[in-house]
Amino acid sequence: MSIDPDKLKLFSFLLFSKLEGAVTSGMVHLGDRLGLYRALAAAPRALTTTQLAAATGLHERWVREWAYNQAAAKLISFSSLRSNLPTIDDDTFYLTPEQRAVLADESHPAFGMGMFHRLPQTMESLKRLPETFRTGVGYDYDSHGPEGAVGIERSFEPWNLANLLPVVTFDCIHDMTHPAAVMQAIRAALHDDGVWLLVDIKAHDGFVMNAEKNPMASLMYGVSVMSCLSSAMSTPDGAGLGTLGLSAGTAETMARAAGFTRFERLAVEHSVNAFYAIRP
Repeated sequence: MSIDPDKLKLFSFLLFSKLEGAVTSGMVHLGDRLGLYRALAAAPRALTTTQLAAATGLHERWVREWAYNQAAAKLISFSSLRSNLPTIDDDTFYLTPEQRAVLADESHPAFGMGMFHRLPQTMESLKRLPETFRTGVGYDYDSHGPEGAVGIERSFEPWNLANLLPVVTFDCIHDMTHPAAVMQAIRAALHDDGVWLLVDIKAHDGFVMNAEKNPMASLMYGVSVMSCLSSAMSTPDGAGLGTLGLSAGTAETMARAAGFTRFERLAVEHSVNAFYAIRP
């Protein structure tokens, strides 16, 4: 079968667009870790890279290259004087209110730096995964160490605090080695008039539906290999649901098997999660 040169170019571009995202994700981790986003958010006006470096105690040349990456990726905003004799101070950088909420405001429910906080620990798992693929046994979240735990907390705490309810599980059932046993324990702990709020990844039934309806399917399946599925398979008898393994249908079937009789999907708007009220 001959190669279509146009399709070859498109596929090559598709592949390298994934690399761009991976590299820029590393720059997001640095921006969060080094306080660059926080400095931009705190500034009363747009900053040159000289000013940003001074505000963070960092080397200007490295800050400049980071800022160029972030501006090119449209993650931070910039303005330029476009002078006839350009200098590095012609370009200034700032955060829009929306960028500030996601990149720098840890009290905002949209704050998104948690996953990037633990990016090094997540990528470190690539060293162990070849053995996991051979044995079938993954690694639990403890293997990510203290920084992994902090990253998980930063991932979910802002939204949880903004929407806190007393009896909940947030994005964790699909990670568990024995989710059915956990559901049985939750049922045993609830009074007959109690309610369990299950919040988990918005998944569909089967790969085809996930690939068609979830624009983040490739990201989620990849994260699953490095985190969620690895945790769910961290014992030889793990259930192995993985990131997109707990669809509404699967959740309802498992809940009813655990002794619950009422299962309701709540009309809560969220880009990633689905919300269910489950009652005895």
